[in-house]
Amino acid sequence: IASLKVFYGYLQSQNIIADNPFNQLRFQFRAEKTLPKTIPHDSLKILYTYLKQKVVSSKTVYQKQKAERNLLIISLLLSTGIRISELCHIQIKDINLTEQTLQILGKGKKERIIFLGDERTFQLLKAYISCYCSYLDDYLFPGKSPQKPLTEQSVRLLLKTAKDQTRLTTTITPHMFRHSFATMLLDNDVDIRYIQQILGHSSISITQIYTHVSQSKQKEILSSYNPIASIYF
Repeated sequence: IASLKVFYGYLQSQNIIADNPFNQLRFQFRAEKTLPKTIPHDSLKILYTYLKQKVVSSKTVYQKQKAERNLLIISLLLSTGIRISELCHIQIKDINLTEQTLQILGKGKKERIIFLGDERTFQLLKAYISCYCSYLDDYLFPGKSPQKPLTEQSVRLLLKTAKDQTRLTTTITPHMFRHSFATMLLDNDVDIRYIQQILGHSSISITQIYTHVSQSKQKEILSSYNPIASIYF
């Protein structure tokens, strides 16, 4: 097509033809879809261990709060598969410690409930809220202003810093935790329909409009097959 367009352009420039039919045409080419990138298992363990050690080695209250925040951020990303935008906008009122759930407002303002099936992540969350959060309208991870959420760029920066400090060569982005979460659940033979609802995807096929993951099934999945459990030691 490109060759024909050039050829007709040449004919018009030489006054061989009066009109170039390609001038009225617009072409859209679909970009080839790439497979989702995941974080290697060894890299996840190194990253988690590094952030855990930062908590232990903190010398000031500020350092400890920041280190505990960073550890909780990656723990939530990997144990729930939530999007970075969803993570940053979690408010204390969205968290039900009794039921051990998060209420997430996803794309298209669609709400879903995520069970906090990993006990270590849940205990981290409870301790963090107890120490650093006062009001229901507080963001779990506030930005520079308490009334505003932590920015997505801040999460990317903390991951880049951790990657550089641990000398990992692989690229690590917040969304890769989501891909890793889904892939590891699939590797554990979890039905893709369950993963669809946990991730908040609108559809994976026309037949899946009739499927629904019960809260009890989701609880079983995220308690028994939680991806983050594999990096503990």
